[in-house]
Amino acid sequence: MKYRPYFSGRVLDKELRTLFEEKGKLPDMSHLERKRHRRVIRLLTGLVIFFALLTGASWAGFFLFGPRGSGGEAALEFKGPEAVVAGVPVDLKVHYKNLDRDPLAFANLALRTPEQLFIERTEPAPTKDRLRWEFGTLNPRYSGAINLRVIPYGIQEERVELTGVLSYKPANFNAEFQTSAAHIFTIRAIPLNIALDGPTAASPGQPAKFEIKVRNHTDETLTGLRATLLSPAAFLIAPSKEESGAGTLELGALEAGQEKEFSFEGTFLNNAQGPQEFTLRLEIKRQDALFPVGELKHTVELAALPLQLETLINETPDLGWIRLNQPMHLRVTLKNSDKDPLKEGRIKVAVSGDVIEWKQAQAEDGSISQDSQTITFPPAGSLNFLPGEVYEFKALLPLKPQSTRTASPFIEIATDLNYGSTVIKTPAKKITVASDLAILGEARYFSGDGKPAGSGPLPPKVGEETRYELRFRLKNTFHDLDRLAVSARLPEGARFIAPAAVQSGRLRFEESSREIRWEIPRLPVTTPELTAGFSVGVTPTEQDRGRIIPLLGVIRAEALDSISQVNFSADAPPVSSLLEADPFGSGKGVVQ
Repeated sequence: MKYRPYFSGRVLDKELRTLFEEKGKLPDMSHLERKRHRRVIRLLTGLVIFFALLTGASWAGFFLFGPRGSGGEAALEFKGPEAVVAGVPVDLKVHYKNLDRDPLAFANLALRTPEQLFIERTEPAPTKDRLRWEFGTLNPRYSGAINLRVIPYGIQEERVELTGVLSYKPANFNAEFQTSAAHIFTIRAIPLNIALDGPTAASPGQPAKFEIKVRNHTDETLTGLRATLLSPAAFLIAPSKEESGAGTLELGALEAGQEKEFSFEGTFLNNAQGPQEFTLRLEIKRQDALFPVGELKHTVELAALPLQLETLINETPDLGWIRLNQPMHLRVTLKNSDKDPLKEGRIKVAVSGDVIEWKQAQAEDGSISQDSQTITFPPAGSLNFLPGEVYEFKALLPLKPQSTRTASPFIEIATDLNYGSTVIKTPAKKITVASDLAILGEARYFSGDGKPAGSGPLPPKVGEETRYELRFRLKNTFHDLDRLAVSARLPEGARFIAPAAVQSGRLRFEESSREIRWEIPRLPVTTPELTAGFSVGVTPTEQDRGRIIPLLGVIRAEALDSISQVNFSADAPPVSSLLEADPFGSGKGVVQ
């Protein structure tokens, strides 16, 4: 069958012309020519291939001849027991090795020990600091070990982690690397058998005794053993001769198999109720550090007390501090919420402090014992506190105007209620005694010898300026003071002229706030008095005629007591043209 094209004749000719004709002419198709690439494209292609080869060669060299990453050339490993008994020594090895085919320029090992781990012995001894070894150059494939004898401490199932860090520098690489390892001890047992016998239920005011037995069931002698009873704030531990602190008892050495018995006693305070948790902690003291070797918890359920006993100082339940030379007003309130009366009741208030003026102390319906520093209500006999009634007892305890620098800066007050055989104690109040700093402000026209220190008319006159010399005077004898600042505002119409003599610190005037401020970085008690002076000018107006001119507003001194660490303030009254401190100009302050 003869092939017949789809397009033929004039139709085909028209289609071809549409495709190839350009500006009315057909191209010469007798031969075809390949268009050559531009030279720039060939150059760029070559550069891309060149840099690709260069990058590949660099990475190949790095992986073949460079370091294999941090920790690749050295290894560190601990070998030793993981389950241990608290307080019993164990042996541990720290292995280190150069894994590389090249030497290490240097290698250093440092151990990081937790607080509950004691390093008893090392072999070899550290070459630097306490737990740091410097090995110098390590040959290829070289390995070594550090032998340790350690004592892990802690309570049962506690984990104690020892970490080692090996720092090194390969001989063929200018960088330092580190690798680390850790060994975890788990306290599976403690070296002591602990037994505690104490009440599980009690009432406020009821004494409680905790009897304890401790036995060493290991083959090692435990030395420097200490027992501490951690009690809630509502439990007051009674002091004993054997105690080295509140609730702490030194047991000394406890040989293998030996047992010791001891006890702690105390009383629950009046504001306590609900579950009270106690913790008996056994520790070993080594090189001024304490390491735990045992712990036991005990809970006492406390019934609520059907009475409220409260002590207020200066009408404040939680007074933090008081100034020397200030009165201390004491008020004790008692309310019996029980259905039965409290029979044969007495209240005793124990007050300890070196700065109390006992000779001037007073108590309403009470007696004061200066020797024992106690106040008792009633003064003799006892009272029956009826149900639902509120009782108040008051006392006044003045503080001394001055005291020695060695006097205690604290006052402690504790109130006890005794009825029958029961004693109810309240939490002791600790009050800080701040410095006796006093600030005075005075104005003068004449100096001490009667010569004028000011200028202008005296008494002052309308329309004429009178200049006065004003002075701040500080007095302090009890404690050193830090960051002391005295400030006062200048009234409208008064003009600040210039500072005069300033014994210490810097005095300046702020025009925008009209505040005069005197700043002293430190005032020791060896400088009992300090002054700063300045001049003020006043021109009275017609409205001031027949009046006294205000020269300075209320003066305030603020400071930090360096002993009691209390920030406090003291004030002085305003200063006027009456010139009370000037014997020659006093009474000449009314404007004429």
